[in-house]
Amino acid sequence: KVVVYFWIHSVNGRKWENSMEKAALGVLIKVVDLELCRSFYKNVLELGEPMADSSFGCEFLLGSEGCLILEKVDKETL
Repeated sequence: KVVVYFWIHSVNGRKWENSMEKAALGVLIKVVDLELCRSFYKNVLELGEPMADSSFGCEFLLGSEGCLILEKVDKETL
């Protein structure tokens, strides 16, 4: 089971504070093995280094208006 969330931000001239808020379009994927998924998106799909990275999640920018967020969850949560 994979849980994926999508969102679209209204940009209406607002000044954005961080990379997640700068994204007009985003995808959140909940994953059990964060290290494996981080490596896949970074190296296989060649998204490069995450813009934000921690032990519980990471964020990759997708072009100038999108982001992909991986969020670590317990197997039971999925």
